[in-house]
Amino acid sequence: MMTLTGVKSKRKRTGMTAKRQAAIEERLAQIPDLYKSIYWRAVEGKSMRASVNAQCLECVGWVRAEVHLCTDLGCPLYSKRPYQRIKHKSDEA
Repeated sequence: MMTLTGVKSKRKRTGMTAKRQAAIEERLAQIPDLYKSIYWRAVEGKSMRASVNAQCLECVGWVRAEVHLCTDLGCPLYSKRPYQRIKHKSDEA
C-alpha cells in the first residue's frame, strides 16, 4: 500500500505540483492495492500501456473481468483495452 511518505517521495522524483499530488493521493485511497503499481506507472508517464490499463480498470470500478466484458464500442480505448483474453478453467486443460 502506498503511504503518504511514499507519495511524497514520488512527488520529489517526478516534480508534481501540490495540487496534483493531492488529487493522486485522493485517488490512491480508492484504488485496490493490487492495481496501485499500474496506477503509479501511468501517473509517472513511464508506460502508455499502464495508462490504458489504469483508465480501463478505473472505468469499470477496478474489476478486471469487467474490462474484458466492456461493451462501450464508442470508447477510444476499446480496441486497446487490456484483459481481452481471460483464461477460463476450461481453457487450461
